Amino acid sequence: MAAAALILVVDVPLLIGVFAAIHGLISVYHIISMSHSHPKPSTFAAGYSLALVAPMVGMLLMIPEYATAVIGAIIRSFAVEDSQRPPKQ
Repeated sequence: MAAAALILVVDVPLLIGVFAAIHGLISVYHIISMSHSHPKPSTFAAGYSLALVAPMVGMLLMIPEYATAVIGAIIRSFAVEDSQRPPKQ
């Protein structure tokens, strides 16, 4: 049961990264819509960097959690197999 709960938590950093990516792109489009002339490329850079870096960080945070969940499930499957074997006589 704990492994199932852990697998549900694994995707949270990626979802936060996707939210930040959408927020970064919205901020870039807001800059474009509010400028009366051509905006500077440096103003776009902040929004684009947020939109690109946040999902990467989310995926990097997700890797150890996913590895822990997989290793725990493997160990648990071996423990279940050992407990279901009949005792040796």
